[in-house]
Amino acid sequence: MTSRYSVIQYLPSSIADERINVGVVAWDETEICSRFLRSWKRVRSFSGSSPIFLEKFSKRFQTLSSRQLRLALGDSGMLDQRRLEGMIGNWENGIQFTSPRGSLSNAKALLIEVAPMFLKDEKAKMTIAKPRNRRTAARIAATLILEAMERQVPDKAQELVAKNKVLSGQLENHTFDVVLANGKPFAAVHALSFEVDRSANLDRDVESTAWLLEDVRKKHRDMPMAVFLLPPIGVSAPYERAKKLFPKLNGEIVLEQKMPQWARKQAKAFAEHLG
Repeated sequence: MTSRYSVIQYLPSSIADERINVGVVAWDETEICSRFLRSWKRVRSFSGSSPIFLEKFSKRFQTLSSRQLRLALGDSGMLDQRRLEGMIGNWENGIQFTSPRGSLSNAKALLIEVAPMFLKDEKAKMTIAKPRNRRTAARIAATLILEAMERQVPDKAQELVAKNKVLSGQLENHTFDVVLANGKPFAAVHALSFEVDRSANLDRDVESTAWLLEDVRKKHRDMPMAVFLLPPIGVSAPYERAKKLFPKLNGEIVLEQKMPQWARKQAKAFAEHLG
């Protein structure tokens, strides 16, 4: 198995062209690992300013999923800084990635080998991007919807956003991960993750979600219903089936990059409905 690594550097001044290493990321076909400084004293001394934004960057980078990081790597295996910026948010131009270098070790072994060479920090901690499960997907959806509602009606957002809310269908009750409701439901979201490769379970998840959409739609004909999906890293037959099936049942498919926009749209409409 071959792997590659890139050193993450901070360049306080492009004129001086002096830089300091703040992290290392390594990847192979199965996993992506990263390690950052945990003590920023040397960075503070080096730059003469507070490295708070570097700490925020390192924490956000380490919370990215394996799939997100692979998208940032692209087909060439080079880290695409513009894609990363879209996932992490704006960061200082002084953060740069060195050209990837290869190794015959796996990613984890490579990171353990090279990190001490580039990071002068004995407290540096390694993290491995792991696939996110359905529970994590539901939590992401709930967080984004709550944040959108807090912008619209900050005093009532907590009581208007319900998690694990039971809604009645024509034949039986169903539990949605997130529901906007004020006595009556206004919009509902269910979440699925295809990052976790367990095909049998995913087939069942697709079937149960399809039944949820079909039955509840007969009772709540005009209510916005969405399925928030975390796509697979590779090929997934259940995922492809879900993409075809859910829209036919009037369930809008919302991917991660579109979820904030969907949440804002529903929050605004709900706030207007409340008057």
